[in-house]
Amino acid sequence: MSDEKNLKVIQFDPVGTCCKKMFVAIDEEGKIQDAEFMGGCPGNLQAVKSLIKGCTVDYVIERLQGITC
Repeated sequence: MSDEKNLKVIQFDPVGTCCKKMFVAIDEEGKIQDAEFMGGCPGNLQAVKSLIKGCTVDYVIERLQGITC
């Protein structure tokens, strides 16, 4: 997880996915700066992490909500 200061780290326990726990670091502007996932396919999770970095939390929720394994 990123070492930058002023980041808020949110823990989320998803339901209906292979990933069992997420940690998302959010900056003061509400943009995702880093993410870690526990469980799931490593390649897919690296791709998701790369795609969500720099996006706002609301944007990511809107785009990914309802997607299950």
